Amino acid sequence: DVLLHIDSESEAEITFLIDSTGGELIDAFQLYAVIRMLRSPVTAVVLGECSSSALIVLQACTTKRSSRYARFLLHSGTATRPFRVDQDFEGTLRLWLEEKRRIDKEMVNLISECTNMTVAEVEEFRSRGDSANVCFGSEEALRLGLIDSILDDETYKLFAQTQKADP
Repeated sequence: DVLLHIDSESEAEITFLIDSTGGELIDAFQLYAVIRMLRSPVTAVVLGECSSSALIVLQACTTKRSSRYARFLLHSGTATRPFRVDQDFEGTLRLWLEEKRRIDKEMVNLISECTNMTVAEVEEFRSRGDSANVCFGSEEALRLGLIDSILDDETYKLFAQTQKADP
């Protein structure tokens, strides 16, 4: 609601500062959809970590930047939303797993569509993240198309100062 309100007031650039270990994929997809609806350009700057569902939010943005010290992690999503178990525990679990697989597939496809990565490459990085929580840096994120640019130290300082000056 806040983003839609800001967007209705002005078409000025909106800046997202990302430092997140992620969260619910369903929530990230909802935020992705809202960001994509906005008329205003949206710039994301990854300050520290951009993991899991935060990668989805990052991909929604018009411009994607990071500090050179940023870390990125792609792994299978977690499906932690509560589900009700009646008498058919196995059936309920099967439905839950099907939903988790569907959401994971949506995540893989979205990241592939928004980057330079094929579906197979996204799956490979996801597998690395699943097995050992292997992070990668901003140079690799740039190569893969997850970000558009890496802020040099001077630009990063100017950016930080600008953000402090804006109410």
